[in-house]
Amino acid sequence: MREMNSDKGWVDIHTHILPGVDDGAGDWEETITLLKMAYEQGTRHLIATPHFSRRQEVGRLKELCRRLEREAGSISSDYHVSLGQEIMYFESILEYLGEGKALTLAGSRYVLVEFLPGDGYMRLFRAVRRLVQSSYLPVIAHAERYDCLKEKGRTKELARC
Repeated sequence: MREMNSDKGWVDIHTHILPGVDDGAGDWEETITLLKMAYEQGTRHLIATPHFSRRQEVGRLKELCRRLEREAGSISSDYHVSLGQEIMYFESILEYLGEGKALTLAGSRYVLVEFLPGDGYMRLFRAVRRLVQSSYLPVIAHAERYDCLKEKGRTKELARC
């Protein structure tokens, strides 16, 4: 994994920039436009995080990311791209992560995980605890969507897992 040095610019850890993969960029033209816009706004490292799918081929994602890294390098030598996934939490997540069928952020221990908006606090708590106990560091995507986290003290309690 390339070191992400944020003192030289922004690091965007959640982007749907890979073309034609999910609800993000539709094609390479749009991807390159987004890549240039991010650089102009100060981003120097971004992590492409397509939605996890059991049907997705990780090899294809890696190939797209390598091309995206080349495109970033053509914009500037200090611009870099890594790969990860936004993973809707499911009970077998640890096995998928361990087998490399689901991806952490930039090959790190950080896992971008999301939940259904209606999921209760105990589901989030158990998920975070399971990930932490397995040496992963969960990053909760779209935390603003979860009503169960709006109760005072909930996010602090999760952070203590």
